[in-house]
Amino acid sequence: MQRKTLLALVLAATLALVLYFMFQPRAPSQPPAQTQPPVNATQPQAQNVAQPQPKPPLITATVEASQGGRVLVNGTEAGVVSSTRPFALVLEAMPDRGYVLDRWLVNGTDAGGELRLNLTIAGNTTIAAVFRRVAFTARFLNVTVPVKVNVTGRVYTGDFQLGFNGSLAVEVAPYGADDAGCVPYNKTHKACLLGWLNGSKPLHVRYLYANLTGDAVFTQLVEYVKANYSAALIDIWVGNTTIKTIAEPSKTMLVPFNAEYEVVSGWFHVKGRDWVFYVKMPPWRKLRVYVNYTAIIEYGGQIPARIAVIVRNGPVYLDVGTYFGTISLTVFTFDRQLVDLYANALVQCNYARPCMEEFFDYERDYYNYVTCYNIAWGETCKPGKTMAGPSERLEPGDWSPGDLHIEGSGEMWIRIEVAG
Repeated sequence: MQRKTLLALVLAATLALVLYFMFQPRAPSQPPAQTQPPVNATQPQAQNVAQPQPKPPLITATVEASQGGRVLVNGTEAGVVSSTRPFALVLEAMPDRGYVLDRWLVNGTDAGGELRLNLTIAGNTTIAAVFRRVAFTARFLNVTVPVKVNVTGRVYTGDFQLGFNGSLAVEVAPYGADDAGCVPYNKTHKACLLGWLNGSKPLHVRYLYANLTGDAVFTQLVEYVKANYSAALIDIWVGNTTIKTIAEPSKTMLVPFNAEYEVVSGWFHVKGRDWVFYVKMPPWRKLRVYVNYTAIIEYGGQIPARIAVIVRNGPVYLDVGTYFGTISLTVFTFDRQLVDLYANALVQCNYARPCMEEFFDYERDYYNYVTCYNIAWGETCKPGKTMAGPSERLEPGDWSPGDLHIEGSGEMWIRIEVAG
């Protein structure tokens, strides 16, 4: 009985194992292994390398500034800003002292003149800040003769300068100077303003007027002359004898008097630039003045000389005479009726200048009262007709009708003779 039971259990277990393996899922069949061909050591092996991805394009903004300022880019002084995406820029122009922002240029196009510029940059861009100068300086050098400047109302000596913006109308005038533009320099000499030098061009003007639009340099041109010139004691020939009289330098010249003079064997000899003498005359009805004159040449022409007879020295000044350039020995003869002719006309014109100028233009008696003979050539000549005045500027001193006015710029020998 026991053996049958054991046999039954073995059969049952065997049957169970058979059934278990019958119902298990089967694994898929594997393909047969492939045989790899031999590797040729001389051939490179294929590499399995990943290809790089393309980068986005770089957007660049270049910021520049002209002379006269700088630019802040988003608060810094960066000159180049780059990004792969569009970006914003805040630009601030910072002008130097004396400059202003004239305009912005964005890729060459005017973008206005505001100090702050906001831009969105989506492509390569060039931005330029253009500055313009507005502050200038006018310098005045070697100012020996004091000057007063209209824009400041101040008096200056020595070097000084004026600052201005944009433009400046300036007037510079001598201050405390006499009629010749001179002021005392020391005990023996005075300094006289001849003009100004601007660059390489001298300006022979005492009063400087200029409309300035940029930097300028003006240098004062000064001449030093003797403080005092004494009168010369000269001879006037009357027949076969002589009488003494004086030739005195003018006190109201409009240019600095600077000449040397002496009396040599009855001749009055004077040499220099821009001189005027007055000669005190004895009574005369006819006068001969012998002259030899060599003129100074300036700007290609001669500076003429002049001999005139005083008609009035109060209440206005008036004289009439002759002018000439370089001449060899020549004698000019004056008739006293010339003085009476112009004195009467002056009274009839009530001392008015336009009336006297019209009279001077049209009267024909002058050449009856003034004649000219060139002794060196042995022939007559025609005197140049001239009149000075009427002017309210009187010549200081005891000068009266019939006295002589003699002026020139060069060398002159003069001899005066009373002929009647």
